[in-house]
Amino acid sequence: MSDNNNLNEKALDLSFFKFKGVFSSEKSSFLSRTSSYIVLKMIPSTTKVEMKVIFESLFGFSPQKIKSTNYKGKSKVFKGTKGTRKAWKKFFVKIDKENMKKFVEGVE
Repeated sequence: MSDNNNLNEKALDLSFFKFKGVFSSEKSSFLSRTSSYIVLKMIPSTTKVEMKVIFESLFGFSPQKIKSTNYKGKSKVFKGTKGTRKAWKKFFVKIDKENMKKFVEGVE
């Protein structure tokens, strides 16, 4: 039992550093309405296993499926200075309909 508590504490520590927020776009809102997906934005080094543990510790239930995509930082020029935006990783987390209702009610 203590191993599980240690795992949850580590997950909360990881979530503080790795979790960037809920990603909001036209596609993500469509996915959440039609097929119970939540789209999250994380740092690129996050793995699916870490994402599952972080999700379970933050929201209290486990996801059915996790898909991920990597996004490279875009090169930009601002006032003559070259730079790049930070890279990030998008996670599509599928949850069942009962938990989706709980998640939406908790957010509102």
